[in-house]
Amino acid sequence: MNEHMGGRPRGPVGAGCATTGGGTAGRGVRGVVPGGREAAAGTAGHGTVTVMPTPPRTGLRRAPLSRTLCLEPALSSVATARDAVAAAVADWGMAVDVDVAVLLTSELVANAVIHGGAPGKPVLLVLVDLGAQLRVEVHDPGGRGIGCARSVADGESGRGLAIVSALADFWDWEPTEWGKVVYFGLSVAREACAA
Repeated sequence: MNEHMGGRPRGPVGAGCATTGGGTAGRGVRGVVPGGREAAAGTAGHGTVTVMPTPPRTGLRRAPLSRTLCLEPALSSVATARDAVAAAVADWGMAVDVDVAVLLTSELVANAVIHGGAPGKPVLLVLVDLGAQLRVEVHDPGGRGIGCARSVADGESGRGLAIVSALADFWDWEPTEWGKVVYFGLSVAREACAA
């Protein structure tokens, strides 16, 4: 995992996903090294991370903060993604509903692993603090479009995108050179934006 200021990671999606150490073997995550810089500080169970100081929230605009995780295409990566979102929201001091952010991230990562994954190809999780909004992107190598599956009333699956649609302030998907990206946004509470 790598945190940097300046918005989205550089380079093509999926490129630069390389093991950077940090004792992540068997944990379903590989560090991402944007721009070829190796991350320096480790975090328990989440790969390697470089943490840059988060500027205080003021009326001044600042460059967005982002974190990127390269996840193994396995269901065990869903827990890693949940933990990463909760940690980013806390670290950045964002006034968003962390339970909703975690739930929606879980749905998108599970969908990417089950429906968009390919053997040996990672799923990329990108978290972006845009100041007034948290944006979560899940990139996978599957080029097929998405659709809301019909769920059976007592079934255990088929509701993921309906949940995302109901709880996110916005969501969408786009094809990419690497496959596709599905993303959602949650707005920061208005009183927190004014602080």
